[in-house]
Amino acid sequence: MDELKKKDGFSIIEVLVVASVVVIVIVIGASSFSSKFAVSKSVDDLSNNIGSTLQLIKLQSARTGAEYRLVLADCETLDDTDPDCPICESYNGYSEGDEELNIMVERGDSNRGSQDWCVQSTQTKKISSDLTLAASPNVANNPFRISFLPTGMRSDFRTDGVIESFTLIPQADRNVDRCGQVEVTPAGGIRIIEGRWDESDCVPVLDSNPTPIPSPSS
Repeated sequence: MDELKKKDGFSIIEVLVVASVVVIVIVIGASSFSSKFAVSKSVDDLSNNIGSTLQLIKLQSARTGAEYRLVLADCETLDDTDPDCPICESYNGYSEGDEELNIMVERGDSNRGSQDWCVQSTQTKKISSDLTLAASPNVANNPFRISFLPTGMRSDFRTDGVIESFTLIPQADRNVDRCGQVEVTPAGGIRIIEGRWDESDCVPVLDSNPTPIPSPSS
């Protein structure tokens, strides 16, 4: 009879062991979810910020009659002798692994083919260590840049008829697949894509309609 009672139910030690295992599983799951949520938030924030800044400079160009451009870089050497037109003489462009993404807006000195570019604004955004930023070949200069004419078109619309893009790609050794892309057509159309990375492309997870671009935020 005593032996049957000993076998009936779990001991306190067994219950504690099971509870510890459950807690560990929950913590691991929560950590993984938290990491993926942080990457998704970083992708959305940066994609929307780049897209909204592009929309802003496109409108500014049309309003002022001068070229405007987006430069993804920090200014290492700034000539601010003319307070109305500070000019960046040396850029520190984005490199894979950077923890920050610097976004500059510059105004040209002409409506086409500007030689001097006046710095209008700068902002810095955090970028997740799980992500890297890539650009299509024609805008992947050092640094990444893209410009608009007062007509609303991309400055290179006559010589380059392809869609240019900036893409946030998950690092190969990270357990995430979220990606984001901002496309700009030669005619100046801007599209933000929320997608999943399939090892070669950012495949949209939503429909193919352009994502509304929010107002720029700091």
